[in-house]
Amino acid sequence: MHINNKYNLGNYISIAFIGDNPNYIVLFNGNEIVKYINFTDKVAKKLLITEAVEIGATKTKLASSLNISRQTIDNYLDIKKHFGVEGLVHSYSPRESKNTQTHRQDSSTAREKGNKVRELEEVKKAKRDAQPNQLQLPIEEPPVEESQQPYQKEHAWTYNRYAGMFAYIIMLITQYDWLRLVQSFYGPIANLFLVFLFMVARNIRSIEQLKNERVGEIASILGILEKPSRKKVRSWLSQAISYGHAKHLLNTLFLYQIRTGIVGLWLWFTDNHLLTYTGQNRVHKSYNTQRRLMVPGQTNMVTTDQTGRIVDFEIQEGKGDIRQRLFDLSHKWKQEVPQGTVMVFDREVYGAKQFDHIGKFQESCRS
Repeated sequence: MHINNKYNLGNYISIAFIGDNPNYIVLFNGNEIVKYINFTDKVAKKLLITEAVEIGATKTKLASSLNISRQTIDNYLDIKKHFGVEGLVHSYSPRESKNTQTHRQDSSTAREKGNKVRELEEVKKAKRDAQPNQLQLPIEEPPVEESQQPYQKEHAWTYNRYAGMFAYIIMLITQYDWLRLVQSFYGPIANLFLVFLFMVARNIRSIEQLKNERVGEIASILGILEKPSRKKVRSWLSQAISYGHAKHLLNTLFLYQIRTGIVGLWLWFTDNHLLTYTGQNRVHKSYNTQRRLMVPGQTNMVTTDQTGRIVDFEIQEGKGDIRQRLFDLSHKWKQEVPQGTVMVFDREVYGAKQFDHIGKFQESCRS
């Protein structure tokens, strides 16, 4: 690499002009190359200038070496601060508006589609038409207006202690279409499920514990307009219960997992889990294996695949019937899993009479 001129920008940062063409520039951090650009590329020029300042270059020395004004550098930095790299690429101006959405609308109407864009659209359309029809799931279009959808309000950069939530939110919304699923059943009240997702991620066991959280930051990270206070969340929960969609929602979710391969179809493990009840109402009793006595509660019948992912579950009153549960699972998913699965269960179904009953059930299924 032939270097004609090299300029020190302070803090071991420097730029150099390469070869006989003065348009090719290299940005150095010490002896390490950070960026190599053609200076006639306006976008690359803006990115190099802002990156040089961010890693420690002195603005005055940088302006002098590139023969630009100090104000130009400040303008580029101000644009990147408010709009990020997108603002530098499309030359947004903070003086006109600090709202990114406004600039996007203005730039989209100002840009005309050229022949290349139309050609790319045709290629993409041809690829979509050539692909086989994807499996359609029974998910209706959510009855939610665009203004009520999460993440419609734009925010400037701000600190948020719950930023790690995006690892869950992005995956569920983009990969599993989870938000559209719950919105198709509950409409705008689906914000309740975003709050539940937050509670799971934070290991919050009750709505009452939300009093210890910053509800403003929760609303910001979940992209919802209303702050999820305890009173608001309880109101959403009451409305959701009144709809009576819980069982249908669960069955649709289980179907989605089976059809999309999220859960395995070879081995299914079914077991009972006691959900104890400590209220004053009279309810059925179930056996508590730890305390070795019957206590009020319900039994959660959970079926998982070989990796521990939940395939299906059902909460039964009192002491559940696990044997009948195995039969019900076979009938329920026979259409989706016609080859059947290997059902694994614990000692509760052991015994000659139990095995004989299961064997007769298998014979009836074959016939």
